[in-house]
Parts: sequence; structure tokens; C-alpha cells
Amino acid sequence: MISQSARRSSRKANGSGCGNKGNRLIAACALALVAAGSVSGCAGLGDLRERVSEFGSTVAAGFRKLRGLEPAPPTPAPPEASEPETSASVQLEATPGQSAPAKDYKPEVRDAEAINVKAACSARDETGYREDIAIEVADGEVKVLSARVDVPRRGFCRFDLSDFRQTRRLPHVELAASSGSSCVMFMWEQEGKVTVAANECAEKCTSDTFDYVWPLRVDAATGSCS
Repeated sequence: MISQSARRSSRKANGSGCGNKGNRLIAACALALVAAGSVSGCAGLGDLRERVSEFGSTVAAGFRKLRGLEPAPPTPAPPEASEPETSASVQLEATPGQSAPAKDYKPEVRDAEAINVKAACSARDETGYREDIAIEVADGEVKVLSARVDVPRRGFCRFDLSDFRQTRRLPHVELAASSGSSCVMFMWEQEGKVTVAANECAEKCTSDTFDYVWPLRVDAATGSCS
């Protein structure tokens, strides 16, 4: 979520207390990564990958303990669509008896893969932070979207498809608020996970709850909240 001046002030004011926990966690992450790199010389690659994977799961669990206790980080931007190789980056070798390909050769351009997901799930952290979402997207077209996020001691946010209009389906999905405000919902898929993120959507929440809302993630294969 792109911070506004008021939200920046709020986050500065919350820099102590739980914020210190976040800083300690980040420091622990850095130290652990250094440690993981130091064992690469004596451990097999497969073992190292397993260690890093376990470490990633531990870090993710640690951050979940902070959800609802301190402001969420800015909404991550959807990943850029991979660009097809151009004639400048593609070099084709001529086979015996054939001339070299023309310099203006351009490979076929392929569209980004559209999102396909159908899920209805709920998840609750030990802090009381709760997510409920029902979503259905077929070939990049949003058919169903109903989500609610409850932040303990603050309030809740609701996001319903009836309050938005779809403005993009590729390379990621975008939904603009029908109210004409700057509120936008983004959806993208990466490594089998579909992320649903709201940007500048405080109008969909009570009080200052939006400052504490994290992007929702759904497993495209199982339909579970992740």
C-alpha cells in the first residue's frame, strides 16, 4: 500500500515496541542467511536448499506473529511480465548449407499467462488477525471476490467485487473502485500462489484498520489460504 503522509507519521509513531520486535526479526534473518551461506562449502547443495527452505518457513511464521500488532509494509508491486527476447538478444546459428538468419529476425511474442483460481478459505493468526476470502478468476476475468480482514482491537476491512470494476486482466489483474477514488485491487500469481493486494483502500475499512492489512494469498492448486 502506497503510504500517505498521515500513514507515514503513524508508522513512525509505531516504530517502538512491536516495531523493535520486527527489527530484531529482520536482524535475525540477516544473521541466519550469513550462517546458511557459510555452510555451503561443507554441505551438499540439496541439504543447503532444505536448510534455506526451513529457514524461510520459520521467518514467515515469525512475521505472522506481528500481523495486527504493527502497520503492514507497503503493498508489493505486481511482478513485471517477462519480455520476449528480441533480435538483439537472440543469436541463431546457421546450419551447414544454410545462410545466417536475417538480422531483423523477431521471435514469436507470447501473452502472459492469465490467472485461474477458485477458492474459499479462512485463516487466523495467534494474534487474532483473521482473513476470509472467496475468489474465482477464470482466464483473468474476476467472477467472484469477497474478502474480509479483521485486525484485533482495530476493526475490519471488506472488499467486494460489486464495489469494483475490472480494468486489466494481463499481465496481472486490476480492479478499480467504482467510487472513482484511488483504491485499486491487484491480483497476480507467482510460484503457485495468488496474491490479492489492496492499494489506497482505506475507504473499505473502519478507522485506521487499512494501515494494518497485509495482502491475502491463496494456493492456486489447493484453494487454501497461505
